[in-house]
Amino acid sequence: MKLGLETEYRIVLDIRENLIEDFWIEFFRILKEDYGAKPGFYGSYDYQNNFIYFLPNGGKVYLDFSPNSDSYALEYATPECSSPDELVNYEFSFICLVDDVFRKIMRSLNLTQTNSYIALFKTNRDKESNLSGCHENYEVSNEIYKILLDEDHPIVKKLFLPLLLSRIIFSGNGWWENNVFKLSQRIEFTKFYLKGCEVCHPLGIKERGIIDVRDEHFDKNKKRLHLLLGDANISPFSTKIKTQIVVLLINWLEREIKNGSDLEKIKLNNQLKKIDIQDFEVYNRYNKFNDLKDTLLNVLNFITNNNNRSSINSILDDIKNYDWGLKKYYLDRAQNAQKKKK
Repeated sequence: MKLGLETEYRIVLDIRENLIEDFWIEFFRILKEDYGAKPGFYGSYDYQNNFIYFLPNGGKVYLDFSPNSDSYALEYATPECSSPDELVNYEFSFICLVDDVFRKIMRSLNLTQTNSYIALFKTNRDKESNLSGCHENYEVSNEIYKILLDEDHPIVKKLFLPLLLSRIIFSGNGWWENNVFKLSQRIEFTKFYLKGCEVCHPLGIKERGIIDVRDEHFDKNKKRLHLLLGDANISPFSTKIKTQIVVLLINWLEREIKNGSDLEKIKLNNQLKKIDIQDFEVYNRYNKFNDLKDTLLNVLNFITNNNNRSSINSILDDIKNYDWGLKKYYLDRAQNAQKKKK
């Protein structure tokens, strides 16, 4: 199976305004001259075509917004990978590359002797609730793609949607809002199943779909399953687990099809909880952790024939493995310290 990620990085530049465009020109010049990146092409916008490059590892890096803005989204698409482990390596390698490039830019633009700084955020939501994040791509057969595009299919209702919702206990990035700790920054904006159903949010945000339904395929027998709802993760562990459990489901579907199962009539046990899109915002709370854990375990136990119960439980033990868990740990410490002062 092939899989890949597209991750948006928010860039904040505290440098003189007349250097902003120079910064991006220098960024892509270094990618080209020092790292062997090759220029790409996108649409018909001249400024965008100056800021799209393919890396020697097969990945693609590009700037989403015009250099006239004071905030930028730098997006990195990994090359096609053959496993979640390989995916994590390619994802992390880009962070290392960007860190090195930024240091070179600080020197080449003589910014090291000033109070200037460059900040790279692997974030999902800012204070104005503008969204960025992470898209996932999986190679699936035409049969599986057809099933997963049917929102009313029992496999979608009792396996796929519950899996995507409950995996935020691994992959949520964490968000504190109105005295409520939320596990995921993005998932509550998931209002529709298919991207074609998007509408504008009152805050100017798009209410997101789960699957981008553009007809993109690898060959005549394979399709690209393009998921839009994921948080971007700092933790390599979270990145690996969130993709691994989707791969488990796809592999299970492939085996069932190969074995001649009629997936329209497949018997799903009563422990599997039916999930709808409307449940996503309701369950995006820390106090729903145990409910989400039970949902995830039931789905994974069903598709693995109960072979992974002990290993799944063990990786759920330490919440500091996850982005949201680490944030909550330090938030709790800060709140407890504040209470002691009072």
